[in-house]
Amino acid sequence: MDGIERLKRFIKEKSVDAEIIRTDDSVDSSHKTASAINEPEDLIAKSICLTDGSQMPIVVILSGNHKIDLKKLRKELKLKNLRLANDDELLRLTGYERGGIPPIGYEARFIMEKDLLDRPVLYCGGGTKNSILKIRPGEIIRIDKPEMMDIKR
Repeated sequence: MDGIERLKRFIKEKSVDAEIIRTDDSVDSSHKTASAINEPEDLIAKSICLTDGSQMPIVVILSGNHKIDLKKLRKELKLKNLRLANDDELLRLTGYERGGIPPIGYEARFIMEKDLLDRPVLYCGGGTKNSILKIRPGEIIRIDKPEMMDIKR
């Protein structure tokens, strides 16, 4: 089952108020996503998968126009070996490929940038590099119960 179908199934099973938007072009970056849907980059949320070598990934949900402060996050979580997951680890830990990782639909320790709460809607990875998930921040909070932090640099 591909990423979109898996995400659709999760949305239906959990009654998530969200929509998957398919695109002709790859939307594997915040800039490409913003261009594809003609929305500002601050409405784009990227899901950054990190690992410290354990089986539970740490996924940071961050505004598309920000970068993660990995040093700050390591200190905050007291995990000095925390690093970005490679492509093989992404697939194994989340079930999704880089560029299509949604902020919901799999087991992880979720951390969400506090600033995202002010957005009326977010456009996120939609399961593949050619799909976008449109979802309200409140739905992400309801599903993931993320830790709220200021983890941008």
